[in-house]
Amino acid sequence: MSSLWIYFYLGLSALLISWAFAPLCKKLSRRFGIVDTPDPRKNHKGNIPLLGGVAIFAAFNAVVFGHILAAALLSSSQPVSATSSLAAHRMNAAIEYLPRLLVIGGGGLGFFLTGLLDDRRVLSVKARFVIEFLLAGGLVAAGVRFDLGFLPKPAGMALTVVWIVGMANAFNLLDGLDGLAAGVTVICSSILAVVLVQGGQPLVAMYAVALAGSAAGFLRYNFHPASIFMGSSGSLFLGYTLGVSVVIASFRVEGTSAAFPLLMPVLLLAVPLYDTASVVFIRLRERRPIFSSDRSHTHHRLLAAGFSERSAVVFIWLLTFMVGISSVILLTAPLWLGIMIFLQATLAFALILLAKHMRLRNPAGPDSKN
Repeated sequence: MSSLWIYFYLGLSALLISWAFAPLCKKLSRRFGIVDTPDPRKNHKGNIPLLGGVAIFAAFNAVVFGHILAAALLSSSQPVSATSSLAAHRMNAAIEYLPRLLVIGGGGLGFFLTGLLDDRRVLSVKARFVIEFLLAGGLVAAGVRFDLGFLPKPAGMALTVVWIVGMANAFNLLDGLDGLAAGVTVICSSILAVVLVQGGQPLVAMYAVALAGSAAGFLRYNFHPASIFMGSSGSLFLGYTLGVSVVIASFRVEGTSAAFPLLMPVLLLAVPLYDTASVVFIRLRERRPIFSSDRSHTHHRLLAAGFSERSAVVFIWLLTFMVGISSVILLTAPLWLGIMIFLQATLAFALILLAKHMRLRNPAGPDSKN
């Protein structure tokens, strides 16, 4: 089996499991009353099931750990040297990486359960953040952290904790329109997989492909009009998994410029980072609590500027792809070109912000007499 077919197989497996499991999650959600009710800040009508994150979580872990378990059982009955297939070597490499994956998977389970409690209205914002920082701290203590070289170890550990918690909550904040967070996850995970394959890191690339497939299968039921939401359990898990994928990927690939390990994560995840930063800035400027609910997110401002819900989602998907795909070029780009690519992405967000601001100030257009 060629390398390309391995990724295709893993992604498709995750997609089909998530797709098949989502209807069951709908029934469970309604049975246990875990639904999202309408309010003035939301765009949906009627009570929507909130357990879509269960389908994503189950599909991802079934593909990742199910295949490792299968490979372990096969290798115990057949020596590794007896087969030369690429798939067998990939899976046996994954078995060796299993202790680290179990630690990462434990963190993912923790974030998933935290979101599930939040969906049940059990946790306050402060309690949720305490749990998330403890989970991220435990992950770092187990040896999963950024290794950027120029940072001292304590700084790298602190940056890892902030990054993981920040990305988990960035996707939680991003999940405001049907299909938005799931689609952004598919795009970011797919681009990350391409970068990692080119950088010679196939195991982490498979991890990213499984995440993309899990989100894509769920997207079938989540695109507008959504029949099920992923809830905090899904958005926190997706953000955590993408964030930790960036951490465990060794961006210090031989032959890349010094800009690559710094700019790659920022370009890849620019949309959720921008959305979170802009929301925090607006709330601080207006002297409101950072964790207060409002309609200051990027998607809310696009809706106010005249976008339909579907067009706003597709716009943000395209923006994610446009900026994220630039990160692939960083693999071979010299330092000066990497800086230019980053500036180009920054200007793209600046132009979008300016256009939204002008439309909101004069929504009827320059010829309006009202």
